[in-house]
Amino acid sequence: MSEIVTKETVYLTPKRTPVTNSLLVAQIFGKKHQHVLEAIRKIRTAENSTVLHYDQWFAETSYTNSQGKQQPLVIMTKDGFTLLAMGFTGEKTMRFKVAFIEKFNEMEAELCRQATAEVKRFGLPMTRVEALRQLADAEERNERQQRMLEEQRPRVAFSKAVESSKSSMLLRDYACVLQQRGIPLGRNRLYKWLRQHGWLCTSGESRNRPTQRANDKGYFEVETRLIENPKGEVKPVWTTKITVKGQVYFFNLLSEEFGVA
Repeated sequence: MSEIVTKETVYLTPKRTPVTNSLLVAQIFGKKHQHVLEAIRKIRTAENSTVLHYDQWFAETSYTNSQGKQQPLVIMTKDGFTLLAMGFTGEKTMRFKVAFIEKFNEMEAELCRQATAEVKRFGLPMTRVEALRQLADAEERNERQQRMLEEQRPRVAFSKAVESSKSSMLLRDYACVLQQRGIPLGRNRLYKWLRQHGWLCTSGESRNRPTQRANDKGYFEVETRLIENPKGEVKPVWTTKITVKGQVYFFNLLSEEFGVA
């Protein structure tokens, strides 16, 4: 069934998130693009706005058609597509829905494999004993760095920033690594666990950003960039990443909680 939806139909964004878009969905399901756009806009109603994470699942943009005119386009994640496809009916609709979801799952599995290989390259511990050893080594290195900080502050600060920038990873990828080690936390459950235990903020514009406690420990960092939407408005977009120190700490903590040896 995967031949119905090709790798061009479900593709990766520059941030390596599997997505599709409204034009491709219209083509596969045999619908007018305008009708697909209307269905997406109905999702963003006043009564739904309090329970849906619309901006996380859908991104409104545009494309140039064959006549050279700019036309609206909506990019969507797997969650956004699933929500949209709930309202689709027809003889072949179920086949198309399953084909899309299978392709999303294939790409997510491949991303997990790549993330695991990358983490092994950086030396993430494979067992709790290794995690404890690396944590102890990290604490010892930190103490030495603190003693050297006053006399070498500029060079040490720069080195730490470079090391963090190269070694930190997305929480989505870290969740894949945890699952590979037998810890049953997917991306959403990992975010929920971190919020419940006071490591990430729970609400408002700061939701899923590190709390002050987490910042003080050095377990996370926030990457910020500016994007321009189709209306020409520029706004900051932030991404929470987990540092090497955080990876080791939470691997050890979660291993104990879930009884993983």
